Amino acid sequence: SDLMRHLRSVRARITIVATAVFAVAFVLAAFGLVRTVDRRVHSSARSAAQVEVQDLEAQIQRLHRLPNQITPEAHAVYYQLVDAQGHVVAGNPPQTPMLRIDSNHEPHPVALPGTNGAMVFSQPLSIGYPVTDAFGNQVTDSFGNPVFKQGWLIVASSIESADKSVN
Repeated sequence: SDLMRHLRSVRARITIVATAVFAVAFVLAAFGLVRTVDRRVHSSARSAAQVEVQDLEAQIQRLHRLPNQITPEAHAVYYQLVDAQGHVVAGNPPQTPMLRIDSNHEPHPVALPGTNGAMVFSQPLSIGYPVTDAFGNQVTDSFGNPVFKQGWLIVASSIESADKSVN
């Protein structure tokens, strides 16, 4: 009976240790999985924004159109053309700039208010865009050539819903 009690306590200790080891391993695996999914979500959203900004740039350059006359392919996407002073020329949202231009004329993405910072940005693209008047007609110089200005094109993607599902 001493032997049986001894075996039972050894078995109990082994069971407790095995359960603890398994629990720790399970928790670590779960954290790893969540971090991987989170990273994937962010990187795929960033890639999508990058593809989108290049597509919009191509439309502006090829068609000599402003972003308010073009349509992004993706949904849940914000896009803007911002002039060298940091004012929104065109895009969505129309007022709040998604770029801050610093004293060295370098652009820095800015999260939009009301989006909880769950935004992923493309690289800002320096772009020449056609200047239009209040009626949307292209402005020309005295020789009839279209007038272009330098600005920045940026695309942002909201990943709020993806972040919620990861959480």
